Formats: sequence, structure tokens, C-alpha cells
Amino acid sequence: MSGIIDEQFKFAAKQYKVLSKNVPTDKMPKTFNYSQNMIETSSTKCWCSGFYPGSLLYIYEYTKDPEIKSEAINRLSILEKEKHYTGHHDLGFMMYCSFGNAYRLFKNPEYNATIDTASMSLITRYRPSIKSIQSWNSASKLKCPVIIDNMMNLEMLCWASDNGSNKNIS
Repeated sequence: MSGIIDEQFKFAAKQYKVLSKNVPTDKMPKTFNYSQNMIETSSTKCWCSGFYPGSLLYIYEYTKDPEIKSEAINRLSILEKEKHYTGHHDLGFMMYCSFGNAYRLFKNPEYNATIDTASMSLITRYRPSIKSIQSWNSASKLKCPVIIDNMMNLEMLCWASDNGSNKNIS
């Protein structure tokens, strides 16, 4: 089994290196559109923007490949500004998948501060009347939509409560 795991991580590193050369430096890869034979990208505001750097960090953790680490750090640098984003609830996906892994691996205090700030931005969406985080701003009949994806937010908020500088997150 360890041979299979090793083989798969090496293959993933190879594929992610190809991906990194085909995605603009100011975008994040989102998916591959087979019908158009092209990579679809997103801005850093997209709910899935943290998955790419987070995945790179998992690959780096296993392979110790410096090229993979460098790409992860570069993508973190373009994502970091979203720590202030309050337009939707997906900061857990965006910031914890990426900066959470980065802090776990490298213990860089700046990554901790980014998670802390993102958590403070996220809690502006907390609605005390329903004791929940509002998922999206809605112009529809739904006054305060809430979806299961908020569970990822709870993980980030709990981590920030235990490890962040702002003890108001609890």
C-alpha cells in the first residue's frame, strides 16, 4: 500500500506542476471543461479558491517537492486578501483549507493571523436570532439562507478560538 500511495503522490505532483503552468498567476484553477478542452479558472473570491493551495500543501507535505511548495506559497499570496471578504460564508473553504494547512506545516505566524482575520470577517455573518451564520446575501424569499457548508466554517472558527489572537471568537 505504501508503494501505491507514494506513486499517487508523485503522479499528483507531476499533474499539479502541469496545472500550475496553465493557470494565470492571478487566478485559481476551478475545473477542467472536457467539451472545450480547457481549464476553467476563478477569482480568489470563489468558494473553491482555497482548494488549490490546500491541495498543493498536502502534496508538498508528502513529497517535500520545493516546486510544489513554491507554487502553494505563491497562490497563498494572491488569496490572502480575501481574509477581509464578507460577501458570502465560504471563508472556511477559502482560507482554512489553504492557510490552515500552511500554518500547520510551517508555523508562520502570518498564516495564523490570516486565519484569525478571516474568522473575524466570517462572524460578521452570524445572525443571533437564528444562532447561525448566513450563507449568502439573498434577494429571494429566503431571508437568511443557511447550508451545510457552514460546518467547514465552524472548524475554522473553533481553531481560531483556540489558537487565534482574538478571544472574542467563541
